[in-house]
Amino acid sequence: MSKVLFINGPAEGHINPTLGLVRELIHRGEEVVYLAPAPFRGKIELTGAGFREFNSFYGQPESGDLPGFLGMMRFLLRSADQVIDQAMELTATERYDYVVHDAFFGWGTLIAHLLQATSISSNSTFAPVINSSMTGKDERSAAQLEEIKQEMLQLSSRYGFPVSRMQDMIFNKGVMNLVYTSEYFQPHRHLFDETYHFVGPSIVKREDAPDFPWSQLEGAQSIYISLGTIANDDKSFYEACFKAFAEMPYRIVMSIGNKISASALTGVPSNFILQPYAPQLEILKKVDLFITHGGMNSVSEALFHDVPLIVIPLSADQPIVASRVEELGCGVKLSRQQATAEALRSAVDGVISNDAYKRNSSIVGETLRNAGGYKRAADLVMAMTKAR
Repeated sequence: MSKVLFINGPAEGHINPTLGLVRELIHRGEEVVYLAPAPFRGKIELTGAGFREFNSFYGQPESGDLPGFLGMMRFLLRSADQVIDQAMELTATERYDYVVHDAFFGWGTLIAHLLQATSISSNSTFAPVINSSMTGKDERSAAQLEEIKQEMLQLSSRYGFPVSRMQDMIFNKGVMNLVYTSEYFQPHRHLFDETYHFVGPSIVKREDAPDFPWSQLEGAQSIYISLGTIANDDKSFYEACFKAFAEMPYRIVMSIGNKISASALTGVPSNFILQPYAPQLEILKKVDLFITHGGMNSVSEALFHDVPLIVIPLSADQPIVASRVEELGCGVKLSRQQATAEALRSAVDGVISNDAYKRNSSIVGETLRNAGGYKRAADLVMAMTKAR
């Protein structure tokens, strides 16, 4: 039996894909300790893992930070010492065989190095393609890039991390890199080496799934709408959906989160079912279309069930995910500004009436189902640890 440390940050979309793997590793006899922020204690403890509260992630952006990649790097560098210090404090008296860390949160590769443990990176979205266009070419970008390089060298020296592996430290690349998508859905698959394993989405039954009036979905085509868990307080968007679909022959399930109440929304049509949270995995087995913000988990779960999409990306990796959906013919992309009632109605008509979207979604779905999921991820992890 090995002792395993998981490290993750304050986001459902990064923690949820790991839960199936955690449960499976424990089932196979591994001991798992999970470092994460307090709100995720319940769902992590349901897997059987030990939970340690870990909140030292990021400070605040500063006015001098550039947008995009360079700004993100400065942001991460300011957090390095506090993240690393708290992680080491929480694990000071224990020895771990390997560390499974998120590819975007924290300093997982460096923490694994300090713990003298094998580093495994968990990619909850597409594996990142890094190129020179991300750093900009203007004078200000060049100056900030040089500052970042110097800070990285100081960080390497402070923690004894090999300078030759600085890029691994920046992007949390591990000895093994698990990516929760298929090779087909991953853009630019050819750019990734043999340490990257595309295991597909981690689809597990959610113990905390809410109740739902299933009988109301019988006998009609249906659409599911959700903006995820972070930016789901968009009253004007919800009311645009009411206007768009009130007279259409569809049953609409809309998940609105807990930042806005149904009573705050006006003119809810009779063909809408509004819930703070909906049992998404079960709903996706029954609906004909998903209107989503484009979070990787949501998109993967839809395609896993062959459901075409209308994607309205809001932030982070969502524009990349939306573009890939459109590129493969699994749906259409609208900006938030474009998502008027008229545009939403037209997009829904276009996707539902064109069987090609359903066929293409099924093609991607088959690759996701065949990728192996959390059980293949566990197979890979167990095989690697036995070989080392």
